[in-house]
Amino acid sequence: MRPTENQGELASDWVPAPADSHVARFRLLDRSASEFGASSEVWVEFKGGGKSHRPPAMYKYSFSSHDAARAVFDALAGSAHPGEVVDAQLKRGRVPYDRVS
Repeated sequence: MRPTENQGELASDWVPAPADSHVARFRLLDRSASEFGASSEVWVEFKGGGKSHRPPAMYKYSFSSHDAARAVFDALAGSAHPGEVVDAQLKRGRVPYDRVS
């Protein structure tokens, strides 16, 4: 984790997903030390292509609990299939998200 330009934020480096995953990469933006009470975020970039020829897309998932964000990031990093973690913990868990690109 390295500091960002905003005080109290630490950002992980992008972690590449395995080649056979529909996830391209992911990272954690940890704001647990922020003085402003900002939520921590897990950013996920999905590969494009597939049967529907979708373009690549990036989403940020926001967590009010910094520990929950860290747990999801750790699960993504420890999984041979991070897309399954996205489905099980982010989508089914209804974690709030925004499309970034």
